[in-house]
Amino acid sequence: MEVDFSPMEPIMNELLLNLLIVLGIPFLLAMIVGWGLRKLRIPGSIVAPAASLLLVYLVFYMFRFNTFE
Repeated sequence: MEVDFSPMEPIMNELLLNLLIVLGIPFLLAMIVGWGLRKLRIPGSIVAPAASLLLVYLVFYMFRFNTFE
């Protein structure tokens, strides 16, 4: 006996897109900022916490202002 999950496909696609928006975009931005700070020769003990805090802030910002329809 097989279970047909095709009725849930639109819901899962929307959930994946929202997850990508909330987590993916801030992750890429934090990685770019961290890379840029490393290129400026800022020590890793400063870059890692700064990039982590930026990631947390951006995820919060995206989650707060993303309109889940």
